[in-house]
Amino acid sequence: MKKTASVLIALLLLIGSVASAAEAGDFETSINFTWYSQYVGGGGFRPHKHPVLQEEALVRHLPTGYYAGIWLSQSPNGRIDFGEEENYYFGKVFRIHKVEFDLQANFIEVSKLGDLIDFTVRISAPEVTPLYWKTEYLVGTSKRSPEGGFFHKLGAAKTYSLPFGFHEQPVVLDAFIGATNGAVGINHGITHTAVSAAFPIELGKGISLTPKFTYQYTFGGFNDGKAGHLNNQPHMKWGGVTLTYRF
Repeated sequence: MKKTASVLIALLLLIGSVASAAEAGDFETSINFTWYSQYVGGGGFRPHKHPVLQEEALVRHLPTGYYAGIWLSQSPNGRIDFGEEENYYFGKVFRIHKVEFDLQANFIEVSKLGDLIDFTVRISAPEVTPLYWKTEYLVGTSKRSPEGGFFHKLGAAKTYSLPFGFHEQPVVLDAFIGATNGAVGINHGITHTAVSAAFPIELGKGISLTPKFTYQYTFGGFNDGKAGHLNNQPHMKWGGVTLTYRF
C-alpha cells in the first residue's frame, strides 16, 4: 500500500510525543515486520494464497492496560487484491482475580470489499490454565461489506523451553478449534482446527526474530470451495517470520 510508510511514521511520531510527556516506563511500544508464505485470517479462511508482507505498530499504556495500534497487509506481487488490508484498533487488558480479559475494537479496510468493524473479547487465566476463549463479532459498514456474525475460538497456548546449544530456546505452542455462526458468509458450524509453533529469538537491544509455522485442518463440509465454505483445501500449511523492535 502506498500509504503504509506514512501511516507507520505518523503513528511513531504520535507515540513519541505522548511517551515524552509521560513518566518513564509508562508506555511500551513495538514495531513488527512480518513475511508470511500465504495469508490465512483469524476465522480460518484464506483471503490470499500467495506471500504477503505485514506491518504493525502498537503502543501500550502499562498502568491502565489501554493499547492502540495499526496493522497493515500487502501483496508483494504488486496487484490490489484480497491480500491488501488495513486495521486500526484499540483495546484494554484487565484482570479480575486471576482471569485476564482483553477487549478490542478494530476498524478493518479490505481492498475490493466494504469496511468492517470487529469487536473482540479474549478470556484467559494464564496462571491457572493454558486454555483461552476468543469471540469476534463482525459488523459490516456498507452494502459491499461481507456478512457480519460471530467467530469463536477455543484454544490452549503455552510456552516451553528447549535446550539449544548454550541456551534455552522458547517455543510458543498454540492449538485451537474454530467455529462461526455465519460470519463473512461462512455456514454455521465448527469449521477448522489449527496448531502453530513460534520460536522467538532475542537479538538484543529490544530486537527479536520469530519464525512461526502453522498447520490447519478444515473439517468436511467446509473444505470443498463452495459458497459458504472456508476454502478448497482440507490441509493447509504456511510459515512466516516476524522482526520486532520494542522500545
